[in-house]
Amino acid sequence: MSSSSSNLKTKTIFICGISGAGCTTALNALEDFNFFTVGKLPVGLIEDLIVTRQAKDPLTKIAILPEIKSKEDLSEFLEIKRKLGKDHSETIFIDALDNTIVKRYSETRRPHPDFAGPKDNTLINAIKRERKHLIQIKEISSLIIDTTSLTVHDLKREISKYVEKHYLVENKIRVNLVSFGFKNGLPLDCDLIVDVRFIPNPYFVPELKEKTGLTPEVSKWILAQEDTQKFISLYLELLKFLIPKYAYEGKAYLNIGVGCTGGKHRSVAIVEALAGLIKLPNDKVTCYHKDLPA
Repeated sequence: MSSSSSNLKTKTIFICGISGAGCTTALNALEDFNFFTVGKLPVGLIEDLIVTRQAKDPLTKIAILPEIKSKEDLSEFLEIKRKLGKDHSETIFIDALDNTIVKRYSETRRPHPDFAGPKDNTLINAIKRERKHLIQIKEISSLIIDTTSLTVHDLKREISKYVEKHYLVENKIRVNLVSFGFKNGLPLDCDLIVDVRFIPNPYFVPELKEKTGLTPEVSKWILAQEDTQKFISLYLELLKFLIPKYAYEGKAYLNIGVGCTGGKHRSVAIVEALAGLIKLPNDKVTCYHKDLPA
């Protein structure tokens, strides 16, 4: 490694493992934590990548899925690991039972990347050869994840827990609240739809008719209604239950549509109220009013 890399403070995580076990999924999970990720990177380019990223951003975090095809690649990778040291590099090894790997390749109908005709009579032969080739990396890995019985979402959660010891799944979901009018059609991308047309309509109050739910007068009038207060209280309790459940299943966005007749008064005011009451970190609650003029 070059002299400029000897004082690296970069957090580098290497994703290694058996083809078909979920290495790419693990790499994508790290990207969600703002790691700079590179897949299938030849070992000979690892040092240059780390040095370059370090120069651009001393606080950068890097996740690499190295391409380790030969004994020379393996030796060079182990040497890079030694030079980086335990303080600046970690390895996550992704594994699964042979039969599970075979089943996954059968389902996806994709060829094993290291299948070699002269050496491998069956897919099991290729898997066993790759497993033997990578055993040294597995032995020095910081974390070994067996994905035999894991779903894609389960694997992402395992990576998440490793990266952030106090990780809460609901921290990773964004909630988008959308107001709309039923007479104009439903939003196409909403996961949840709620109808608030049971709430008294300020459209029939002359001094409020031409205003919107964004104005203090209309908002105050709507939120003062007993049914509105009851609805918001009950719906918030439902969302407190639902949001972590959706997040646990790996959902990055939860789109909630709130509809009234025209999308101008009640739905707008209620969306704004809910946005201020849903408790998520990092300002991950947004509002959009579909049927209000831009």
